[in-house]
Amino acid sequence: MKKKTFYLLVFVVTFFTACGYKPISHYTTDQINGLVYVTSVTSLQDPRNSVILQDAITQMVVANLGLPITNDKAKADTVVTVSMGSLSLSALQYDTQGYVQLYRASVNITLHYKNQQNSGSVSSSGEYDFNVGGVTNISDTERFNAIKKATERALEEILGKLAVQSFKNDKR
Repeated sequence: MKKKTFYLLVFVVTFFTACGYKPISHYTTDQINGLVYVTSVTSLQDPRNSVILQDAITQMVVANLGLPITNDKAKADTVVTVSMGSLSLSALQYDTQGYVQLYRASVNITLHYKNQQNSGSVSSSGEYDFNVGGVTNISDTERFNAIKKATERALEEILGKLAVQSFKNDKR
């Protein structure tokens, strides 16, 4: 039994080290690398959403890519600017009395990046459905959380698109 476990472990280790597997963050860091400065374009209509967006992109850079953040644009190797193109809340489902039960928050995000090797932009959209539970109005907290989750989903898609751009650049 111990031999089987040993051989299985050797096979798995060999497979993952020999097959050329690289995580998505490897390709994404070809586009965004070094010390990163993150900024967002502030919407005059809804400045809170710009804060959500900047926090989410900062967390993505640190947690998913493992890159350090700087507050000094002059020291940065890569400058990332994010902006929220559009934001909407739409009703999806109504109850028998005509009150909205289910909403969808939709956001469109554009990310611009620039460093010495690369520059470009990627756009994405994210959606999040949420239940309001029989109340007639959406609270600010529910709205804030829905926009935050939709933003996180859009940024996950942006990570994938950045990796694809990097992969295409490697093939040239």
